[in-house]
Amino acid sequence: LCPPASAILEIGAGTGAITAELVALRQPLLAIEPNPRFASRFRQRFPEVPLIPLPLDEAIPLLEQPVAPIGVIVSSLPLQAFTREQRERAK
Repeated sequence: LCPPASAILEIGAGTGAITAELVALRQPLLAIEPNPRFASRFRQRFPEVPLIPLPLDEAIPLLEQPVAPIGVIVSSLPLQAFTREQRERAK
C-alpha cells in the first residue's frame, strides 16, 4: 500500500472506521479530523495515532514535518458531506 519508511495520511478520519485497518498495516500513520466530537472519539480509540484536529486547509502547513514522508493519502469522507451537485458531478 505504502512505500517503505513512508507514512499514511488519513484525511477525515472520523471516529476511526478505516483507521483500524490502517493501523493493522503497521506503517506510520497520521490523521486529520476537524470535527471536535469525532476527534475526541478518535483519540480515545487510537491514542497512539497522531491526530491533527483542524480542517485540511489549516492542517496542510503542519504537514511540512510529518512523522515520515507521506506515501499514501486515504480518505473515506461520506457522500453526505457533499452537496447534491457535487455528488452528481462525481458520478
